[in-house]
Amino acid sequence: MSKTNFDLDKATRRTPYTVPERFFESLEKEILAKTSGASQKTAPNKASLRQLRPLPKSIRICLSSAAAIAIALTIGLGVYKTVPTEQQTAEQAFANLSSNDQDYLLDCYDNDRMLEAYLTEIER
Repeated sequence: MSKTNFDLDKATRRTPYTVPERFFESLEKEILAKTSGASQKTAPNKASLRQLRPLPKSIRICLSSAAAIAIALTIGLGVYKTVPTEQQTAEQAFANLSSNDQDYLLDCYDNDRMLEAYLTEIER
C-alpha cells in the first residue's frame, strides 16, 4: 500500500448541497413572521381557560393517595410472590448448588475457620 501526501489546505472545499439564492437573508424574517403570527392565532379563549384551571386540592389529594396505594399494592404483591412457600434446610440448599459454588463456599468456610483460629491465638 503506498502512502500519498494529502494536504488539507489544497483540497477543494465544495459541498454537494445547494440552497436557493437569498435563502439565508430571508430566513430570519420568515421565522419571525411565522412564530409571531402563530402566537396571536392560538391565544386561548375563555372556554379553554376553564379547562386549564388546576384541580381542587381535595381531588389532587385523593388522586395522589390512590396512586400511592396502587404503587404500594403493586410492590407488595411483587414482593409477596417472590417469597418462597417452602423453606429449605441448609443441606438442601447446598445440594442445589453447582459443584463450583459448593467448592467456593467450602473454601470460604475453611478460610473463616482458619482466621478465627489465628485471631484466638493472638488474643491469648
